[in-house]
Amino acid sequence: MVVTIFPLNRYIYVQVDAGTPAAWRKQPYYDELHHWAKNNLEKGIHVIVFVNDIATLIMPDDTLTLGPMKPTDRLTVRRNFAPGAAKYEATLSPG
Repeated sequence: MVVTIFPLNRYIYVQVDAGTPAAWRKQPYYDELHHWAKNNLEKGIHVIVFVNDIATLIMPDDTLTLGPMKPTDRLTVRRNFAPGAAKYEATLSPG
């Protein structure tokens, strides 16, 4: 895995080797990624895991598959308070 901070949005990008696509879901990585998400959410900094171009958004207590994402795409995340709904909603827009 390679971790970078993308200079345009300061998001934390984690690029996972396609040969071991589930590596980020193992310990200690999984808990650490959620910890980073929790510590940076209020700053507007998101943690995004990439396996090839497929992105997964890491939230403090959830993960959201975003699908194909370019580094310049804009990400909008909002908390969903509706009963029984997902905790977060994320939308990608071309950048």
